[in-house]
Amino acid sequence: MAFKDIALDLDTGDIRWEGGDLVLIEGEDLSNQEVFLALNTHQGEWFMDTEDGVPYRQILTKGMTYAQMVAFFRAYIPKADGVRWVQTVAIEVDAQDRLGTVDLVYVFDSGRTGQVTT
Repeated sequence: MAFKDIALDLDTGDIRWEGGDLVLIEGEDLSNQEVFLALNTHQGEWFMDTEDGVPYRQILTKGMTYAQMVAFFRAYIPKADGVRWVQTVAIEVDAQDRLGTVDLVYVFDSGRTGQVTT
């Protein structure tokens, strides 16, 4: 049985509507959205599971090496349904301003690729 969810606009994070109706997604579109949400959830942000999310505070303030950051995302992202493995990880960190960008290319169970940048 395929799961469906309410679609989000991945540029704004807003719920997608078409013709006054909610848009539902499934399959690889849903997997892309799960990766997007995973990357945009800071660890401790969700009160129901404070361990869920990316430990951005630790990444940006504790001085993780680039290799440690890549290893984290390679292990974290395949937890999304339908994602087999992470193909490439590109991370840019501005330690002074405590800002970062993560660009991931990952492979779905089908063999096709998806990409999310945040």
